[in-house]
Amino acid sequence: MSRRILIAEDDPRSLYALRAVLEQHQFEVIATADANQAAATEPSTIEAALIDLRLPQMNGADLARKLRQKNPALRIIFMTAYAPQEIDGELKDAAVLIKPLQLEQVLKLLG
Repeated sequence: MSRRILIAEDDPRSLYALRAVLEQHQFEVIATADANQAAATEPSTIEAALIDLRLPQMNGADLARKLRQKNPALRIIFMTAYAPQEIDGELKDAAVLIKPLQLEQVLKLLG
């Protein structure tokens, strides 16, 4: 299986740092600050999606739902600097990481 990961993060420094670290760990990364661009990604080509819960164009939960419509098994990992929101319904299996992210946690979730 591909080690291809989607990152949707609107903070440029966080996006750059997370992308660099994952690439060092042999992941192929699709990184974008634009939720609409992330939503256009073909979910069958990625192993997991790391999604900021607060994105300007749409919230992270809505983005995850759009991706899951095409790939219900897609692994979703939410990132937030705020108190974690209650994730319900079809997204209740998603992991939620609090920023600043701990690299070990991210890598463990990506397996």
